[in-house]
Amino acid sequence: MNASSTNPSQTPVQTLGILGCGQLGRMSTEAAHALGLKVIVFGPDTNDGMAPPAAQVADGFIQADYTDTDALADFARQTDLVTLEFENVSPIALDTLSRLGVPVYPNKQALETFSNRLQEKTFFSTHGLPTVPFEALANLSDRAAVEAAVARIGTPCVLKTAGFGYDGKGQYRLDHPTDLAGVLEKAALDQPYIVESWVALAFEISVIGARTTLTQGGETQTAFYWPFLNHHRHHILDTTQWPAPVDATMAEAAQHLTNRILTLLDYRGLLCVEFFVTADGQLLINECAPRPHNSGHVTQHAAVCSQFEQHVRAVCGLPLSEPSLKPGIGGAAMVNLLGDHLPRNPDLNPDLNMNLTVDPVAWAASLPANSHGVWYGKASARPGRKMGHINVLAASPDEAVEQALAHRAALNTATPPTGTKPGSQAGSQPIG
Repeated sequence: MNASSTNPSQTPVQTLGILGCGQLGRMSTEAAHALGLKVIVFGPDTNDGMAPPAAQVADGFIQADYTDTDALADFARQTDLVTLEFENVSPIALDTLSRLGVPVYPNKQALETFSNRLQEKTFFSTHGLPTVPFEALANLSDRAAVEAAVARIGTPCVLKTAGFGYDGKGQYRLDHPTDLAGVLEKAALDQPYIVESWVALAFEISVIGARTTLTQGGETQTAFYWPFLNHHRHHILDTTQWPAPVDATMAEAAQHLTNRILTLLDYRGLLCVEFFVTADGQLLINECAPRPHNSGHVTQHAAVCSQFEQHVRAVCGLPLSEPSLKPGIGGAAMVNLLGDHLPRNPDLNPDLNMNLTVDPVAWAASLPANSHGVWYGKASARPGRKMGHINVLAASPDEAVEQALAHRAALNTATPPTGTKPGSQAGSQPIG
């Protein structure tokens, strides 16, 4: 961590508002409660008839669309400060809260920059931050223009929607220029895209950093976690190992680039920066997430201060805490639990595939002491949907990920539930 003097003192936060009521909002709410704060969450989620994940643990829930200005005014009256669990929130929500005098962190500039791939890549290139070569396309309707951009970038390359893309959504790989015809048959043509060079990678890492202006004293503080090593499957994060096996030179370079972004945006809150690492050790920024990130879930049990607590501290102007691995732990790992990994009985609800044939509470309670299951409280276990994760602490990151994968595999042979209705509140709590 480091500190430098900047802004004047501000009023301490007592009630934190969160735009978004999914799993990130849930885990941030729990972290805020541990710091003695009240939390009100806002969002349109219905969770198939159950309370949304964050609403299950928050002190209040306003269920409304992000463009509902009356509901946002009610939200503003109940909160001292607002943060977000994801960046793709309507500008109407941000503008309404600003007009009502409620601070929102991270700031609007950061949220707008990182909610659109073109704006994000332009930000990187404008400020000399290393990233993958790319070109912008207003849309895909002008086939000649698309072909010309692909030719300039070269193949293999990736065609990506400029907005609303995550977990591989809106991405199309082109191994040869002739692949474009097939992509144009299935892609939405009337929206902006970028064409991005395909980079041969050694591996992928992420760095999570936090920056704040303290309420008491007004100085700026920053804190950075050692890089995380990430492995994806079908464009969705599958496993994270921490600490990543990189040397101090690479770790410090990645943290330095993260700090540059935080400073350029006068950032307040938590920021995750995803990096491609090439075979020759070059760092290329892939994208940023202005919020807690899936790769940082391992910090819930492995770090002195979790990413969720660090985020709450940062947005609320509280002193940042220690981002290091807990003493006595050699390494840790996180594996995601998707609907695909969970035993389901689709005959009970074929439309939703929602009824699990395993009791998640009993399953998590059966894990050994070094392993922790976290369940998000989503009613429907659909393929590709993030339902929870497993964190394992061990002598090394490799050992931890091996154990975590074994726990996940064992789910399909877990004991059927006894007395817990699938999707019930008892099966919806974070465990461990």
